[in-house]
Amino acid sequence: MEEQFIELNSPEFETIVVIVDASESAEKDWPTIVDLAKKIFQKTPAEVKKKLYFLSNPQEYDIEKFEENVGAWRKKNSKKGSFISPIFSQIKNAKIVIIGSGIIYDLEDWTTNAISQKIIFVKMSESMRGNLEIGTEIEKDSFDGQLLNLYNRILSVKISGPEFMPYYWDNPGYSISFEGDIALKSSNIVNYSIKIATFGKNIKASIEKVEGNEKIALTSFNTNPPDIIKMIENYGMKWEKLGKNEIEIFKNHIKSEKVQCPFPSCVKEITGPLRCDNPAHGKLLGRPIYESLKNIKGFVIFKDCADGVYYKQYTSEIIKIGDGTVVINKKSKAVISRYELSMKKWVEQEDLKPYFPLTGGYYVSII
Repeated sequence: MEEQFIELNSPEFETIVVIVDASESAEKDWPTIVDLAKKIFQKTPAEVKKKLYFLSNPQEYDIEKFEENVGAWRKKNSKKGSFISPIFSQIKNAKIVIIGSGIIYDLEDWTTNAISQKIIFVKMSESMRGNLEIGTEIEKDSFDGQLLNLYNRILSVKISGPEFMPYYWDNPGYSISFEGDIALKSSNIVNYSIKIATFGKNIKASIEKVEGNEKIALTSFNTNPPDIIKMIENYGMKWEKLGKNEIEIFKNHIKSEKVQCPFPSCVKEITGPLRCDNPAHGKLLGRPIYESLKNIKGFVIFKDCADGVYYKQYTSEIIKIGDGTVVINKKSKAVISRYELSMKKWVEQEDLKPYFPLTGGYYVSII
């Protein structure tokens, strides 16, 4: 079945244009205007591009120098009046925040322009738009509640599609969901970008935003199909070597029909995760049969080499073990799942045995 590398890049945010009113009608509100502008500059993410203007002035001001120069800038702009056309005429696509008080005289010229739907007026004492139906006007006391909405932030992302079964992804902010269709889901993270190795085709990302939703078809970024051994070698944590006694345990286990606990006076059979749940060990979650792996949870890959046996953690919750076959980490155990063409869905088969052989001396285990 089809396999591919796909990726989602976090959509770029719209530029936020902040326009402050330095006219006489806003003079008594000036300290508040400065405070609200600073909140926008400081509390919106760094990746959101921001621009600063004064009413009636087409010149863009340097936000990095705002605090040290805002007083002098106000003086230069206090007698220019309240007009918006000099600024709007050079803006193509942005979210616009105008902070001030008193009527903006040429607003009517922009009521039919597409930009009119992207304006937020933050009213101090008097309305800036009067009776015109243009943009959205909010009271200054409502500003904090609207701050997060300025850059149309992403609320959640769901990645899914026919036959979809990801077995590697590089963003830990995503988790696998088996409720309904199989999907990778994420919410409330800073960066939604992700690269995925997966089975399936026609995979899409459903993006929920503050203003509207978006669906993006994810395309392959690598012409070569994913190779699990190359992925094991190139991704994740570095290889560590088992101790001498642990290597002997490993060698005995992969040759034996039964895997038994290696600790003295315990012959309990290990049938799944590499832990012994004999109460005599005094471990509530079972004792790891390899001391080197005591701080690892999840999948472990072993590599049997001429100079010893190496191990590394595989950090995703699913790992590919064959064509149309994966192992899913179910926390207390791992389950093999295969795609059944006749049923057109993934079907769970049997629990993962202690050591599942891949090619070239590699083994998959769960701990």
